[in-house]
Amino acid sequence: GRAEDVLGYSAEELIGRSPFDFVDEEYSWDVRKEFLDAAHSGFDAEGVVTGFRGATSDISAQKKTLQDLQDREDMLQSISDSVQDALVLMDEKGLVHFWNPAAEKIFGYRADEMLGESLQCCFHAEDNLLPENLGDAENYIDGLLSSYGSFTVNVRRKGGDVFPAEVLLSPLRKDD
Repeated sequence: GRAEDVLGYSAEELIGRSPFDFVDEEYSWDVRKEFLDAAHSGFDAEGVVTGFRGATSDISAQKKTLQDLQDREDMLQSISDSVQDALVLMDEKGLVHFWNPAAEKIFGYRADEMLGESLQCCFHAEDNLLPENLGDAENYIDGLLSSYGSFTVNVRRKGGDVFPAEVLLSPLRKDD
């Protein structure tokens, strides 16, 4: 077809792509101007439409899906912001991926200080083990953070204050 003759692409390669995908960046503003001029040339001297070139796509379903996703995210953020308990989400390596405002208040660390970091700054073996058992401190912390269930443990705030905390650890499963 004509598009293939002019541009060197088949119709299948062109469908769904912007005309600007085929222009070197240094010429893109010139092409955009020409494109807009061509779009306006569909009017006569009195402003009556004499023709139209272009394509449209109905993206209503995509916009609704994005809005639904944003609404769900806003609701979950509202819940996590309003609970009085620290909500902390860690990956399988023990690195923090979520730290709610209650966690900030309880532990004294801002979320930006904890994201991507280990929670080990809040758990110290010497706060929980007898002195004669401290030789296994690293395994104690790793084991503690990889276990599941509810338990009481001594934890530290950013300023060093130690306090007992009830901890509930449960795995977060995501379907692949």
